[in-house]
Amino acid sequence: MSKPNFFIIGAPKSGTTSLCKYLSDHPNIFICNPKEPWFFASDFIFRPITNEKNYLKLFNNVDTGKHKVIGEGSTVYLFSKVAVSNILKFQPESKFIVMLRNPTDLVLSLHNQQIKSGNENILSFIDAWKAEPNRKAGKQIPFNNREPKLLYYSEWGKLGMQLNRLLSKVDKANVLIILFDDFVKDTLACYQETLSFLGLQFDSRYDFPVHNERADFKNVYYQKVFSLMQNIWVRFRSKFTLGKGLGMRDYIMRIIGTKAKIGCSSDIYNTLVDYYLDEIQLLEEITNKKLGHWKSYKQVN
Repeated sequence: MSKPNFFIIGAPKSGTTSLCKYLSDHPNIFICNPKEPWFFASDFIFRPITNEKNYLKLFNNVDTGKHKVIGEGSTVYLFSKVAVSNILKFQPESKFIVMLRNPTDLVLSLHNQQIKSGNENILSFIDAWKAEPNRKAGKQIPFNNREPKLLYYSEWGKLGMQLNRLLSKVDKANVLIILFDDFVKDTLACYQETLSFLGLQFDSRYDFPVHNERADFKNVYYQKVFSLMQNIWVRFRSKFTLGKGLGMRDYIMRIIGTKAKIGCSSDIYNTLVDYYLDEIQLLEEITNKKLGHWKSYKQVN
């Protein structure tokens, strides 16, 4: 029975969906569908896959004669306090890919995603941010929410702490760190670096379309109805351990969606920049990369 040996573990909204798609097209790579089973994040209330038997079924189609590396891409694993330890017990020689983004942009984008997914009912980011203490106490949790931890926005942006925790458990040689900025600027170079990290040859790929591009709803009514329907389907699919979705989400969003824009005032944005300064400094020390542009104040319209 085949088991995964590499994991794209986060962070969310940092290009992981696109990278997984590019890698899954490589002839020597197998990535499970769904991309994010969340199996090892046992400190989460909701997980699409909750037992090892069903988890391993996701890899039934691995061709051992062709697929040299096998992986999955659950972006909650970097945030989870137990996922990496659980992975290492399951597969001690695992390799980990971490994609990092400016924490301020990440949490703003994550809030938008939670609204779309039906996990969030506070449409104002700053109000959702202020609600976090109550939510950690079990209050103000939306009826449709399937995982309260997804609403702990301040915690999701603490990437320095999360990366530090990972490297306290995993040899740095088994960790590849990719910055979202670099991924957008030179996707080919990041893709080639990833293949080298996985011990694979470049497959002469030069086309890199964007996947999972963020979108908004055209009005709040569409958002509420779609989010309710999506949550009902996700719960049903999880209960009956159905691996693949129907592919309807992207189709519906093409009809009722519009290209997203991060909506917040410059004051809010710059307050977030200040909040994450220590995290960014820690990331600079760990990665030995200059991230001054993540510390810059911006005028947001």
